Amino acid sequence: QWAEAATAQASAVLSNARQFAQLQYLQNLTESTIEGLTAGVLLVEESGNILQANPMASEVLSLKGLKSLEQIKFTHPVLSETLDHAIKDGSTFLNHEVELNKATPQFMLVSIRRLEIKRAASLFLVILHDVTDYKRREGLAKVGEMISAINHELKNILQPIQFHVVRIGELKID
Repeated sequence: QWAEAATAQASAVLSNARQFAQLQYLQNLTESTIEGLTAGVLLVEESGNILQANPMASEVLSLKGLKSLEQIKFTHPVLSETLDHAIKDGSTFLNHEVELNKATPQFMLVSIRRLEIKRAASLFLVILHDVTDYKRREGLAKVGEMISAINHELKNILQPIQFHVVRIGELKID
């Protein structure tokens, strides 16, 4: 009986070790995936504590050692208001555009989603995607369109004038 109990216990320990190894593998895989994303990712508690922030989140917000939403409040008040509102209401924001307060404009698409995790306090996943370069190109494209439209209008004005100048040049004055 003792040998059977020891064998059953050893089997349970081995099974638990395999499950633990699998969990560690999944955790490492998840962490390395989040670390490698080109978007900023924050995992935030309802209290405002930041449980996890990937390197890109620190980079796009120009903040190191993110531990709380309070840190964001002083540097980026508009973003802070958006985060506070979503967390208080438990609402979802998808691709909400926010302009960060900086000397040079920086634009973010912010997505916030409450995570449904059983037996856990409310957690929120925040994804920050920097779209500043896109907005600049979009602005340059609009400037190009305006210049093209002005050029077209100037041609429309100048064509009759050019026509009349040519006609005047063809006139023979005695």
